[in-house]
Amino acid sequence: MRLRYAKLRDGTLSLTIEDTQATVLYVAEVARQWFTTVGGVNYVETKLAVDGGEEPEFVFTMQRVDGLTPADKVAAAEARVAELEAELARRESHGT
Repeated sequence: MRLRYAKLRDGTLSLTIEDTQATVLYVAEVARQWFTTVGGVNYVETKLAVDGGEEPEFVFTMQRVDGLTPADKVAAAEARVAELEAELARRESHGT
């Protein structure tokens, strides 16, 4: 496998790799096995240190297409809290 081109734009990483078919199949299978091995349900993540560093510099996250990450769950919970607070304020202002 040899990386020929990489572009990161709007949170999407595009890679051009020589020998892509075999490489993509291999990477996909490794990722699928990792997801299963660690018991992933919606997402899995691991912290990565580079260049022999001890402190993680990156977090690699893989999620199912229809899965929710912790950030997704927090956003949904915050939206629901805001909705309930608005309903409570409406009821209190109407005396019900």
